[in-house]
Amino acid sequence: DILPASVEITASDPKSFSTIASILEKTEIVSQTPQGKKEIDFPQDVITELTKWTNAIRTAGLVLIIALTMVCVLTIVIIISMRISSRRIEISTLKLLGAQNFYIIKPYITESIIYGLVGALFGWIFCYITLLYSTPFLAPRLGGIISFPVRFEIVLMLLVALLIFGFILSFISSLFAAARFVKRAK
Repeated sequence: DILPASVEITASDPKSFSTIASILEKTEIVSQTPQGKKEIDFPQDVITELTKWTNAIRTAGLVLIIALTMVCVLTIVIIISMRISSRRIEISTLKLLGAQNFYIIKPYITESIIYGLVGALFGWIFCYITLLYSTPFLAPRLGGIISFPVRFEIVLMLLVALLIFGFILSFISSLFAAARFVKRAK
């Protein structure tokens, strides 16, 4: 046959390819060569290599996210601590007048939350512009793996996730820095 019948199988998990290949070898659907061998095109080495690369990229991404999160936390703690320390006389006066701790630290927490939300928005804008400019390059290479262009709903969900993460991260960081300083102030 010039164009023999063929079946293309797509698996959601790369680990299941070997199981699928062994099942196909036992069925009568797949034709045999004159030597009695089943004709199954199964590139195990390519799948193994892609799995290794994918795992390495995921691990590197996770390490990078953790490192950048720690940098963000430290930056916010340092900035808020410096802001509070520059106003330590005002804070001492407010404490002597009977102000609650939350009343004193509320402006610093608000400032930190604004930093976190603006930073998340800038990060999203940078990612979105990068995605728009890299789509023509990536689409032919990753067409079967990722669908391009990425739907705008997914990009908006990323924005919401980044804003929530920025809010939580900046709130906790500033709360830690401000509460630590207010406890020491007398």
